[in-house]
Amino acid sequence: MNSDKVVLDSLFKSENINHKKNDTFYFISNPDGTIRWIYPKSLKKPSFLSFYSTSSIRAKILASIFRLSFYFRLNKKIELEVFKDSIIDRIIKQYKDFNYSIFTGTIGINRKAIIELNQNNSTKYFVKVALTEQSKNLINNEKAILNELNKYQYQSLTIPKIIESDSDYITIDNIAPKNQTQSSTLNEIHLNALDEIYSKTVENKSIKDSTYFEIIKENIKVLSNASLNKNFDKNKNFDKNKIEILIKNMKTILESLNTEKEISFAYGHNDFTPWNMFIENNHLYLFDWELAKKDIVLLYDFFHFIFQSQILISKSDYKTIFEVIATHIKNNTKLKDIIQKYNIDINENYKLYLLYTVSYYLDKYNNQETFYKQIYWIINIWDETYNDLVDKKREIFDEQ
Repeated sequence: MNSDKVVLDSLFKSENINHKKNDTFYFISNPDGTIRWIYPKSLKKPSFLSFYSTSSIRAKILASIFRLSFYFRLNKKIELEVFKDSIIDRIIKQYKDFNYSIFTGTIGINRKAIIELNQNNSTKYFVKVALTEQSKNLINNEKAILNELNKYQYQSLTIPKIIESDSDYITIDNIAPKNQTQSSTLNEIHLNALDEIYSKTVENKSIKDSTYFEIIKENIKVLSNASLNKNFDKNKNFDKNKIEILIKNMKTILESLNTEKEISFAYGHNDFTPWNMFIENNHLYLFDWELAKKDIVLLYDFFHFIFQSQILISKSDYKTIFEVIATHIKNNTKLKDIIQKYNIDINENYKLYLLYTVSYYLDKYNNQETFYKQIYWIINIWDETYNDLVDKKREIFDEQ
């Protein structure tokens, strides 16, 4: 309950301890018993499901179960004190004609709570509330990115608009379309959106002069000097020597780059995954821009979509992931157009993608208090990917 207490205290308590009232809430738990969603008893519709990605069949089934448990009042009940001037109190006053539900966030150093605000049974806004210094930085980064990208008009893409913000929270509009779908298969709709972002924000510079390259070097330096997280010892089926080999292989790939070479960089979402987007009528609705950067190697989001969806949704092995990417490079007309338009060396950008994403997330996992099984899946795939990169005596993708 300690992690629950941190979230609930952050949202419901304030220094104004003499003015508080008791309210009844319902909640739905994670598999480990911690609170996932919490909502007031006055909520008329399970609007908290707007947080929930249904990009897999299992997720669709679970969503149906959650919906039934809501209407039949099967969820657990909890009494909470709502302090005057707490975050929840301020939101209730500001949005007095709205109801709300709360997602308590994913446990980890980037944890944030998200408050869903709904009116007339329709979700209008989301309020992201920072719960750590790291999540505060991410929320402020999202604010800066959205302010910049909203200066442009898009034909194939919709991104959230900022309603209001402060140093530790941001309120954005709900961009989910009425007839939304989610797809774990990358197609032309995704690539059209990426191409549109590239066309508006692309700039050329040498690899060594990019902030992207500086971040990679710093991440690998930190990992090289860090002690291994003790959580890795708890899984007897995981060979923790893979971490050391992975870091060594990253250094090998880093040293093989021609950093004097000038290539194209642009704004990148950096968490371009099926659960952070919706599709309707050949149009992409893309949200959760917290990890976005303005100096990202082109096709980072293309590679990331395939790796994440194949590992976490399809549970594919490395060979399958490689074949999916290679097939797109060989047969995807839109991807070929992007490669030609921006003169992309696909092998080089693939290496740069892996260096950035693996060094970033491996450092994040190494500082995480709570582990989940997917971390081991991901690291095992990275290990195979880097072994393949280092072992091959030629460029990994022959066809372009």
